[in-house]
Amino acid sequence: MLEDGVIADVEFSVRTESFCAHACVLAARSPVFMAELLRPAAAWHRACNLQALQRRLLVAADRYGVDRRRAMCEAKLCESIAVET
Repeated sequence: MLEDGVIADVEFSVRTESFCAHACVLAARSPVFMAELLRPAAAWHRACNLQALQRRLLVAADRYGVDRRRAMCEAKLCESIAVET
């Protein structure tokens, strides 16, 4: 499944090579990914927590070069922009 990208939800670009991965596997093997990807998921039912999670995922995606995830977070955060925010 990783070789053809089926259901892989993250991609790492290292120099000229790209590697697909599954967020749940990364979280199981790394406390950093566990904290960034899974722990806040229980709070998604509140809009403010969802936006906070999206901001954290945006930072992580940018840090680790996960362009597709970064674009998804940017799009969701842009939807929530209003005069009040």
